[in-house]
Amino acid sequence: MDAEAPTVPEPSPARQQIESMRREMEDMDVDEDMLRDEDGEMLEEVEDDGGLAESDEEDLPAVQDDATLKFDKHEDAVYCVAVSKGGAILSGGGDDRAWLQPAPMGSRGAICLEGHNDSVTACGFSHQDAMCATGAYDGSVKLWDTASGRLLRTLEGPGDVEWLEWHPKGDVVLCGACDGTLWMWLATSGACMRVFGGHD
Repeated sequence: MDAEAPTVPEPSPARQQIESMRREMEDMDVDEDMLRDEDGEMLEEVEDDGGLAESDEEDLPAVQDDATLKFDKHEDAVYCVAVSKGGAILSGGGDDRAWLQPAPMGSRGAICLEGHNDSVTACGFSHQDAMCATGAYDGSVKLWDTASGRLLRTLEGPGDVEWLEWHPKGDVVLCGACDGTLWMWLATSGACMRVFGGHD
């Protein structure tokens, strides 16, 4: 009994067209003048990074801004934003500052909360909105009076502050640091209540 030779399926029409184009391009003569810029220099092959060329950006339609409120006080990237129950807004960013916009918006100007020596990466309001906190990569958490923006105290100890959170029913603030520790303070006195370790 003779074994039949396996049949090879015909390439699809799309595959045939691609192969035909590939062969044509391989056989194509390229005029070197086509590979020179206006100054006569040879063009270099550049990998496409998928981004837009400057000429492409010019062709893009204008972006419509639908924002009802705009806050543009930060001079670098914004890393965190918190909104109080009463509508005050707190933000922190790469410019080593936090900004507090009292509620209602527009009633008073924004208050710059300065004092951190590195990016402000975490922020939040206490359970009754009386205080707000900012945490930064300088290893400190600062507590502020929400009504005036006055610095109440600085809590130190952790490494770079990654996040912070207020207790939902008391004046206790917690923060997590890049070194895997969790710090808990009594905000009214600044006393460190506990440091939790063991996270990697």
